[in-house]
Amino acid sequence: MSRNAIYERITADSPLPQTIKDFCLYFAKRHRLLIGGMVLSHLLVTIGYTTFFYMFGQIIDLLATINDNRDQIWERGKVLLIILFLCGVLPDAVFSRVRDYIHTYLERNMQYDVRRHASAHLMGHSIPFYQNDYAGRLADKAKELGMITGRMIDILLNPAITTTLTVIFTFFIFLSVHWLFALILFVWAALYITMIWATTNKVQTKAINAARAHSRFGGVMVDIVTNIAPVISFAKRDKEIQYCADIAKDVGKKTHNYNMYVAYLEIFKEVFWQVLLGPLIIIMLWCWTQGWITAGQMAMMIPLALQIARDVWNLSTQIVNLYSELGQMQDALNTIAGTHNMIDAENAQPLDIQKGALTLHNVGFFYNNNVQVLEKIHVEIPAGQRVGLIGPSGAGKTTLVSLIQRFYDPTMGRIEIDGQDIRHVTQNSLREAIAVIPQDTSLFHRTLRENIAYAKPDAPFEEIVAAAKKAHAHEFINMLPQGYDTLVGERGVKLSGGQRQRIAIARAILKDAPILILDEATSSLDSESEKLIQAALADLMSGKTVIAIAHRLSTISHLDRLIVMNKGHIVEDGTHEELLNNNALYARLWSMQSGGFIGE
Repeated sequence: MSRNAIYERITADSPLPQTIKDFCLYFAKRHRLLIGGMVLSHLLVTIGYTTFFYMFGQIIDLLATINDNRDQIWERGKVLLIILFLCGVLPDAVFSRVRDYIHTYLERNMQYDVRRHASAHLMGHSIPFYQNDYAGRLADKAKELGMITGRMIDILLNPAITTTLTVIFTFFIFLSVHWLFALILFVWAALYITMIWATTNKVQTKAINAARAHSRFGGVMVDIVTNIAPVISFAKRDKEIQYCADIAKDVGKKTHNYNMYVAYLEIFKEVFWQVLLGPLIIIMLWCWTQGWITAGQMAMMIPLALQIARDVWNLSTQIVNLYSELGQMQDALNTIAGTHNMIDAENAQPLDIQKGALTLHNVGFFYNNNVQVLEKIHVEIPAGQRVGLIGPSGAGKTTLVSLIQRFYDPTMGRIEIDGQDIRHVTQNSLREAIAVIPQDTSLFHRTLRENIAYAKPDAPFEEIVAAAKKAHAHEFINMLPQGYDTLVGERGVKLSGGQRQRIAIARAILKDAPILILDEATSSLDSESEKLIQAALADLMSGKTVIAIAHRLSTISHLDRLIVMNKGHIVEDGTHEELLNNNALYARLWSMQSGGFIGE
């Protein structure tokens, strides 16, 4: 892969293979030039080492034929000595250094490539995906893939290639001496590969189980730390400590199972070490006594056999580590590499927003395909109309606005904006046309300036300040030591609920989208601040299509139209006065309010 390709722009739709085989092949292909350089450098190192031992054996035989005439050593053996010297120097001094240089670049580039693909694919999942797992666990899996890739490069492209090439070259050298030695090496290698193959699935399964247990423990710890305030306020520290202890016990059990199996494999490694060296050396000595091989050939083969035994011993240890890495990799891929269930349609076009008219045609929705949340919702909202969405908890209000943002697709029916089915337009263009002020405002652990300008990163500072002033956030921001450059903490924990909500309002004001969704936008504000914010929201709503969810009916009773929902149906639709005259659900909710609160 070219240098430019390494830094190519990727999106949430960039592929992330789901199996280890496909994952490795995909990224190996992208970095094939560096991998080819690694293999070539390993090949040169191996040729140098094996040739060194071969030349050493030749020199031993030469010395045996010279007897007492030492003057002939240089004359007859100078070429052998020069080759021996070069083979002793070049592999370490040159080829190994080139290999290390390539390895450094390969590991850096591939880890970077894997991390950005993993993070991009993770961010391409739909909202339900994140709701069904621990946030900390998901983030760890994306991070782990890069780290695992680096460790696998260390294993597969160092001891694995070196050992494989050494065995191949040694086989042919042994074959040139006597077929019996080559046969011993071949049978030993075949048995070793068979053992590795036979234990692969079981070791990998145990490694995956251990990895999942570790991952779950990490996810639970992140969840507890994130919610440490209620843990303390409800005096539940002991309960959570015991909960963590139970999970830690499961981690220990599954890790122990994996480690015990690995210990058994270590015994087999020792056996295979002796199986190669013992019989091979005995047979060599016997063949030498029979005159079938020379002393030089014996001096050549014994170091090669020792080298192979050492390499295989080291490789065996690394393969055990590789099993663990493969288990963690498969667990990470199982977690984050699944198919995206909310994707753009083929040939999807950007939303052509003209006026912002919104239509829901007989929309129905089943949660998890079995719990019906919405049934036959048919609503036409003209461009620029301000609509209040009202109803008891569980009526389907939040689900409805989630469908409009295409966090989910309707089970039946369709949703259109300016006559365009939102399933046939790009998701980014759809959401760029919608500004949302949520009830539960979550901010990035970044500066206030960055949080306000999130939807419009290139906004001049003057526009950011103007939006903050309209949202009545400028006052408290200026009181902070670092003003707009203040870091707000994870999820904005350094700010109060009301302050976070004002930042969300400022963010929506700056975005200035044609469609505005308000989900209890002023629920965290005190009465005085709410009165000020209502004026700012009135300006923000001007000329926009607005859907506002509220439990405090007084905050939306002035809107153009009120839609009342109950149990997934629209039960009333009209103005405040019309609905009061109907004397139905809206009128009852209105009469039940005390201080603007709906009784649940």
